[in-house]
Amino acid sequence: MGLNDSTKFELTLIDQYTFNIFQIRDSTKNNELVTVISTILAKERIFDKIPIVNEKFIPFMQKIS
Repeated sequence: MGLNDSTKFELTLIDQYTFNIFQIRDSTKNNELVTVISTILAKERIFDKIPIVNEKFIPFMQKIS
């Protein structure tokens, strides 16, 4: 997804109270929903269990967000 190091670090905090969604929003140019959902699904290994193609998933998420 082309994330900078600061954003990648913030995403490691996704399951903690210190997670800053506003930093994700700013660094991804208002694509925080796509970024966070993709991170959660990857962390939970959903992409391994269900054959979701990123080239279709990401544009879909961008359309509904």
